[in-house]
Amino acid sequence: MNPLDLAHQEYNEFQGSRKRKTNVYECDDNLDVSLRKRERFDMTKQITELQYQLLKAEKEKDRVVKIHSDLVKKYRACVTALSGLQIKMKGDDTVQVESIFDPGNYFIFRVNDNGKTISLLETDYAVQWTEQIQEYLQGRNSTPAFLAAITLILDERAGSTTTISFYSSD
Repeated sequence: MNPLDLAHQEYNEFQGSRKRKTNVYECDDNLDVSLRKRERFDMTKQITELQYQLLKAEKEKDRVVKIHSDLVKKYRACVTALSGLQIKMKGDDTVQVESIFDPGNYFIFRVNDNGKTISLLETDYAVQWTEQIQEYLQGRNSTPAFLAAITLILDERAGSTTTISFYSSD
């Protein structure tokens, strides 16, 4: 067989197989359409279910965030009422401490190693308390004693009339 006839024969076989494939696809088209509709329906149903679950999770997250926020507010109010100090985190390692007896004035502390080392930063307000800084921070290395001494002095200056009730813890 000459090369031209061989090429014609290969071409005709190719065309025949192509027509057969096209016929198979045409028969399968009706099947494919219903299959695609079913898949689309299933996917829509799945998307709807996932959207519902997402909405539910977002509502739960919002509820937890609100509960956490309320708890933090209660905790801060309790700490302020018990200590007379408003303590606010101002950064990863910076804390602002303000006495309820001297609003608007505050100390700034740098807290390192999760509270193992605490340093009072120099501010205009801190400079006013050099005697207490020397006695309690430098002399005793006690931040709680320093803050307690400041609170007592400010309480005396304010002439505090705060009453405290003690209840049995039974």
